[in-house]
Amino acid sequence: MGLLFLSHFAQAQVSDSTLKSVAVRKMLIFADMLKHLAGPELDLTTKAEIEKKLEADFIDNEEVRFYQDLNFQFGNAQQIAVPQYFSQLKVLYPNGASLKTEDFEFSEIFYNQARDMYYIQVRCFRDFRGLNVLAKKEVRVVKNLEYQVKLIEAGQLNIEIVSGRLAEGDLQTPQGMDKTLKEVNKMNIGSKSTLLHEEIEIAAAETLLETVRSKVIRYETLAEVQKKK
Repeated sequence: MGLLFLSHFAQAQVSDSTLKSVAVRKMLIFADMLKHLAGPELDLTTKAEIEKKLEADFIDNEEVRFYQDLNFQFGNAQQIAVPQYFSQLKVLYPNGASLKTEDFEFSEIFYNQARDMYYIQVRCFRDFRGLNVLAKKEVRVVKNLEYQVKLIEAGQLNIEIVSGRLAEGDLQTPQGMDKTLKEVNKMNIGSKSTLLHEEIEIAAAETLLETVRSKVIRYETLAEVQKKK
């Protein structure tokens, strides 16, 4: 039944609003997975699964750079490549950290002519805190961040994060020389696309999250039992 539903969904005409709503779902799942990747509740094997899923289905490539909220207070660059971000999260915070990403806002769809790419901007509130074992200091970084999320590039529908940085300016204003759909006179950009691949990726991520949440519950239950002893 699930596959039949996805197949039917994918064959229907994809409106711009539907395309954007799928991107919204992926970003909310991304935030949930990132939270668990940082937290203390999971074993390294499970965290490696999350990391692999994020890199494969949610992030454009290993050159994508994220805002550096792990160690920037001690002189590091403001942005680092995603593999470095994940590596530093494990090395600097082996006992886990709290990483909350919430209060999401989503822009309209914009067009980057240089890449022939349609994208949205996603703004969110980030609260990171944890013990940096290398610096032997408690770190807390509270910022408004912004992600650029591509929807279609060179005619191919592929919803993935292409950058993460500090939020600035008006969310509803395209970057640089980019334009709105109205300015380029293009509407219903996803009408010739299929969402089946994206729906399959989302379903796989949600299945992984169900397993992750079960492990978190077991961890919290065991921790509560230990407290009562």
